[in-house]
Amino acid sequence: MRRLEKSEGRGGGKLLLDCPGYKYQVLVTSLPACFSPLQVWYEYNGRANIENVIKELKHGFGIGGFCCKQFFATEAALSLAVFTYNLAVLFASHLGWLKKMTIRSLRFVLFQNAGIISHRQRRTSVRIAIPRENRVWWAALWEKILHPLPNCDAVG
Repeated sequence: MRRLEKSEGRGGGKLLLDCPGYKYQVLVTSLPACFSPLQVWYEYNGRANIENVIKELKHGFGIGGFCCKQFFATEAALSLAVFTYNLAVLFASHLGWLKKMTIRSLRFVLFQNAGIISHRQRRTSVRIAIPRENRVWWAALWEKILHPLPNCDAVG
């Protein structure tokens, strides 16, 4: 049983008990009886996200239609897609983003801006065309990327 947020609907299967403001869930498991109900819930809740990962791999990385003639080529393509997905997740967590970012939203947020690499006075720089209202966000993003101690911004 858990309390529902106001924005949450009643998703996830059939109605077990009609109790407004709460959501009930029943899990049938083959785990030993030594597991507490909370341990069982954590075990199965962690597995539930794999469906979302498969959807993201299918829609964002195109694993739905890349079958090659040889098995090992297909395996290599799948491994590359999963590796790229993991890099995208690590990148988002390195930046401290709490919201889950899909590859489609990363493309939209990060890679839609035009830019040019320029060489002036023996210095190479990247000039990105960023709208004025987004420049503060981009400056914070570059600060996080270039910080020498990742995830250590609590101390000045």
